[in-house]
Amino acid sequence: SLAAKVSWDQTNLYLLVDVTDDTHAQTYTGQDVWKGDGIQFAIDRQRASRPSDAPYAEFGLSLTGDGPQVFRWTDTPGLVPEATCVVMRDGTHTVYEAAIPWVLLGGRPKTGDTLGFSLLANDNDGKEREGWVPLFDGIGWRKEASKFGALMF
Repeated sequence: SLAAKVSWDQTNLYLLVDVTDDTHAQTYTGQDVWKGDGIQFAIDRQRASRPSDAPYAEFGLSLTGDGPQVFRWTDTPGLVPEATCVVMRDGTHTVYEAAIPWVLLGGRPKTGDTLGFSLLANDNDGKEREGWVPLFDGIGWRKEASKFGALMF
């Protein structure tokens, strides 16, 4: 299961995600972190006016053997040193806290803007990705921004 909170200020979008998972397994890094336990989320700045296959920003948060990582799959793929991520594991809970600079998301939205948003927690208990728990659809089975939920500012 997961519980998530999203907030923002002039500089960053902030995510706090608490995942309940009996086993934490993340042996992957970089572009493959989706195969292990971790978070994937996407932001669609053109929510109201785009075809479902148009580009959007997709990121991953993970606790790897190299420490917490933020990875971006879209635009310029790679690790994102401008973002910050802290991941804490306590019992069956993994808590992800991240700050993603608005500059990486196309700029800060204005009051009244609505952005498309999708978030999921991947589950791997040691062998392979077993599935995921979505907060909103659109990035689990296939990439379909038309299925994203809404973040209203």
